[in-house]
Amino acid sequence: MFKLCKYCKKERLLKSFSPHPNTKDKLSNKCKQCVNEYNKLRHSLRTREDLNRINLKRKQNRNTALTDRRNMLKRKYGITLDIYNEMLKNQNNVCKICKQLCKSGKVLAVDHCHRTDQVRGLLCANCNTNLGRIEAYLQNPSPWDDYLAEATFSS
Repeated sequence: MFKLCKYCKKERLLKSFSPHPNTKDKLSNKCKQCVNEYNKLRHSLRTREDLNRINLKRKQNRNTALTDRRNMLKRKYGITLDIYNEMLKNQNNVCKICKQLCKSGKVLAVDHCHRTDQVRGLLCANCNTNLGRIEAYLQNPSPWDDYLAEATFSS
């Protein structure tokens, strides 16, 4: 199924549009690529004063970061912060794949199946990124194999 983006005027797959509760088809009228370009432009136009004002508001409401995290977990993965913390406890606070703390110092990422949206576990940034690459390879190995074949012969 396809939908027309009202900004770039291109027909795109439905998965190229974010959910939006206030439209008839429950999808945004702007494709994800247009949203990303718009957000980059908007962020680049922010002045230091704008950023300082935003940071001051966040400091005044100390629960904002926690509330944002709770909302993001519920919206993206359908889990509560309590469920996330329980998963973290069950994994002994380490990545489910490499059994290590996240070397980047970030919180463990929620890994989920993009087809079923089923949460699989919590991963460090490195394993999460590598898993994404492995899944991309499994879906379409030919560009990867072609590149490796070319690189082998050109050396």
